Amino acid sequence: MKLFTRMVEFGALTVMALATPALAQKEQWLDYHVSREGRGYRYLTLTTNPPPNVKLPKFNSPPYFAQWTSPMDPAGRWLCLDRTRKSGLYDRVYFDSTGNGRLDDKTPVGAIHNDQYSASFEPVRVVFKGEDGPITYHLILRFMQYGEGQANLMSSSGGYYAGKVDFGGKKRQIELIDENVNGTFNDRASDMSESDGVAVDGDKLGERRLGKMLEVDGQFYRIEVARDGAFIKLQQAENVVLGQVRVPESITEFVAFGENGHFVRKPAKGEFTLPAGQY
Repeated sequence: MKLFTRMVEFGALTVMALATPALAQKEQWLDYHVSREGRGYRYLTLTTNPPPNVKLPKFNSPPYFAQWTSPMDPAGRWLCLDRTRKSGLYDRVYFDSTGNGRLDDKTPVGAIHNDQYSASFEPVRVVFKGEDGPITYHLILRFMQYGEGQANLMSSSGGYYAGKVDFGGKKRQIELIDENVNGTFNDRASDMSESDGVAVDGDKLGERRLGKMLEVDGQFYRIEVARDGAFIKLQQAENVVLGQVRVPESITEFVAFGENGHFVRKPAKGEFTLPAGQY
């Protein structure tokens, strides 16, 4: 507890040190990919009450409804779960992929894997209206119900952006992950669970949560991510103010996350440095 308190005090005292103007950055474009392996997770609230003013298809059994929300469409998107038979597991889903407030004109998506207690569905294609045209996103859904217990619906991101970008003259593969599953890729928050992810090829950490900076090969880069994930901007950070941190020598690895980014340190005799800020 003492260590945590010291870290907060350290950050609070120096957080303003990094408030320097950002330099002009070049857009580096990425490609969109779809995967059945979901990234991140977010549980959606299920209800048996039909949503108001949404046209519904004919069901084989009493359906479940849920609403998925996104900054890309503040009105949200409704979905409903149905069965292909009168009883058994819910194994198909209708999703308002176009945001027109209708489910009766949608083709249901079937389960690609199911067992006694759960059903996983094909990635659902979601289309948002962007300034330059439509933006595509994919959502993976998994329905779970154990016996007569409570039903649950978990959503994961079925799409990600990836490509090679320039880090100080060296090309590295990078991936952007919508970890909080809200349809955007630029979320940064003090709560790690509400921040999106970024992975750089060769990074031993595998994936870092998004912050103001990204550390690659010991160098700090200021990073900006487009809301839809289509491009990033990178600028080598200069004059980064570092603070000295001391921990018990028994600690062999230290992970810090905050507004500046996600950093991993291996203390040398209980000492290491971090960019000044709150963690």
